[in-house]
Amino acid sequence: GLSFLGTILLFEVTLRIIGFDFELPRYMVFAKETLNAIKSGGYLRDDSLFWKNAPLKGDINSSGFRGPQIGVKRNIRILCIGDSCTFGAGILYEDTYPHKLELLLKDLKLDAEVINAGVPNYSSLQGLRLFERDLLKLKPDIVIAEFGVIDQGYCYFYSDSEQKTRDTLNNFLISALNKIKISQFVYKKIFISSGKNRNLDLRSYPMIKPRVSTPEFYSNFKRLAAISDRNSIKLIFVKPVLFDFNKGSVNPTGDDYIFPEGYPMLDLYDLFKKQKDLKGFFLERDFCHMNSRGNALVAEEILKILEKKKLI
Repeated sequence: GLSFLGTILLFEVTLRIIGFDFELPRYMVFAKETLNAIKSGGYLRDDSLFWKNAPLKGDINSSGFRGPQIGVKRNIRILCIGDSCTFGAGILYEDTYPHKLELLLKDLKLDAEVINAGVPNYSSLQGLRLFERDLLKLKPDIVIAEFGVIDQGYCYFYSDSEQKTRDTLNNFLISALNKIKISQFVYKKIFISSGKNRNLDLRSYPMIKPRVSTPEFYSNFKRLAAISDRNSIKLIFVKPVLFDFNKGSVNPTGDDYIFPEGYPMLDLYDLFKKQKDLKGFFLERDFCHMNSRGNALVAEEILKILEKKKLI
């Protein structure tokens, strides 16, 4: 008995010395780069949101949003929520459409601010929860919501709404097991190293599903709209676009991912399909992220909506 325990203890110590790490998935839906960003401190874990931007990392302000510190509310406060397309993955903050929109409003001599509350890899469910829990207190006058690409992304085991947060017994046990390197080692051997899971091709995995189903997508935006209406917040939807770098063309996101009617919407597919030389609007070999020029075009179109609907 003692020799067995000694062997187990020696194995545990050895795994720690060699730096073995294979965390049992608490948030099993999400891509490795997201989990790696959580581990490295780029994101903070959050029981409700799953993760959020780490304050004061890079150009993230103390509120956890990209851009300068949020000061005293100006006459017009616009809040942009969304995923990495809103956040501006791969580009400087100055090149994002929230920042460019603020500059356009300043050119009109308007006392307006635009807050970039985008978070990379966020689904509409995460955005809704962030808005309801943290962003309402900012008392925005206008909210611009852009989600869709991530919602249609594949996950395995749990969809976003099925995600287990750390206040459950299941995740308490997982947290405890993650402190033991042997349990991590056994998990990796049993699950990941099995033949069908070795490469974890999520598109062929038998338990795949979209992160957010089409009914849930509509429901999330319906709730976002209801909260906005109740708080006298004007709402604008932005439907993202998919970019095919090899063909130099754009494609719409899923037609079954629909938004509630009665609210202004900017469909980026309709916007970009009319443009020439599409490679000049998107990051090189990217599937949805715009460069500075693309973001400038989006900001200009949002301004047109704001003016047409007399929201400013």
